[in-house]
Amino acid sequence: MKLTPRRSAAAAAVALTSCLTTPNFNASAAGDNTTAPASLSIGIAPAPDNLDPGASGLAVDGWVSDNVNESLVYGYQGKLYPGLATKWTPSADGKTWTLELRKDVKFQDGTPFNAAAVKASFDHVVDPATKSRAPLAMLGPYAGTTIVDDYTVEVNFKEPNAGFLFAIANLVGCMNSPTAMKAAGSPADYSRKPVGAGPYKVDSFLYNQQITLSAFDGYNWAPEFMGASGPAPVKKLIMRILPDAKARANALKTGELDIAGAIEPQDAVSLKSAGFNVIPVDATGMPYGLPINVDKFPTNDVNVRRALILATDQKQMISTLFDDQYVPATQMLTPNTEGYDDTLKTMYSTNLDKANQLLDQAGWKMGSDGIREKDGKKLELQMINIAAFGFDQISQLLQAQLKKAGFDVKITAESFPTVAATMNVGKHNIGDFFYFDLDARDALYATLDSSQIKSGYNWAHYSNPKMDALLAKANSDNAGREQALKDAQKIAMEDAVYIPLYDLRQLWVSSKDVSGIKFSQSGGPLFYTTK
Repeated sequence: MKLTPRRSAAAAAVALTSCLTTPNFNASAAGDNTTAPASLSIGIAPAPDNLDPGASGLAVDGWVSDNVNESLVYGYQGKLYPGLATKWTPSADGKTWTLELRKDVKFQDGTPFNAAAVKASFDHVVDPATKSRAPLAMLGPYAGTTIVDDYTVEVNFKEPNAGFLFAIANLVGCMNSPTAMKAAGSPADYSRKPVGAGPYKVDSFLYNQQITLSAFDGYNWAPEFMGASGPAPVKKLIMRILPDAKARANALKTGELDIAGAIEPQDAVSLKSAGFNVIPVDATGMPYGLPINVDKFPTNDVNVRRALILATDQKQMISTLFDDQYVPATQMLTPNTEGYDDTLKTMYSTNLDKANQLLDQAGWKMGSDGIREKDGKKLELQMINIAAFGFDQISQLLQAQLKKAGFDVKITAESFPTVAATMNVGKHNIGDFFYFDLDARDALYATLDSSQIKSGYNWAHYSNPKMDALLAKANSDNAGREQALKDAQKIAMEDAVYIPLYDLRQLWVSSKDVSGIKFSQSGGPLFYTTK
């Protein structure tokens, strides 16, 4: 979930960062370090829980992976470009993809990149000991990898997998050193210090404090669109974990940070006036929102769920909390994501009167204390707020908004990673969520497919054979893919399993002397060309 609003709303990020890149800010040449500082200090939040791209779930984890683990495939301005894979060919039935690989690459520990490394990386994702979340969902119905020769592999699937290219341009395509994975002893140990073939290597990971990366001197295989070669100009990146957005903004002002992510809109306006570079980054995936548990009383009633969405005032929320810097979300995908459907934009426009009508029809009568009752029970909801995830203020304002319709929202807080297990068990009526992803099918599969309830991100506990079939179709039928995604979204909105709040946008800020930051299409920072 790379759960983070990549955080405050700005803050963390669920889901997923990808290795698919779309530069959008001051590209500069790597290899030329004549003007580059020796190091840069970068403020991030929340604390990454896992740096292994084969297991990672938080978007902030991907911020590290995108710089440490080179990807098989990249995308740039709407096109796919070779990364560690020079060519990719699907079989006629879509169940096998043949990848031809680069022959001049080594991992940061000296291990050659080859077919064995690809097989080891994919097998690592599906190994139960890895406890993979998002990458496992991305990889799909994996059946195994066949090594054809040292630099050719066949990746096999139990079913057609049209989304495989999206997967290998995302976290799944970020390759790990098989030598390092084996030497680590366990996936948990490996996740603290993964070894990739990217421009930066992990020096240290002090949980809840900082991650230190250093330039990989042997790096010389940047994808073509980067327009650069050789090692990264900046030799050290110090990624400081500062959960509080205000603290990140203040650290920029005092010079303690050179770059910071997930800055609050009010602070971004102030910093821009002071001469800082403000970089708005819109991303693909699922908007900030709230999964609604369809299995737990009283949200097991679709009219109660619909009333929740109608009683939520996104515009007030964005105006009150975010200086109108974000755009209200209307569905489960952002506008720049495949499968977004304009016809759904007005399905749940804020309408308190209609919300009250639905609750009346469902038998919930307004009590003298302003809370509705039915059969002697209060209309009480358990909301689990993910601490320091960007929803702290949102949850309080939402509580007040929903009370106008007669809901009594009880808020408790829990942190990652334990909150994921709590959500999988289903102790909540409402949770927090957003999902950075290039592939709409991956995002919807991870959050709506019935197979993802117990250990994935289906925190709505939603099980619908029609949904499962549509998501399978989107992964096997190229021609019918987009319509299947739209149909899946429509069913999900009709069944009211998610309260959309605002579309994915993060505000990154850097000092005026920093240039060359690029961002993945899913919003993750790429520091290879930064100076």
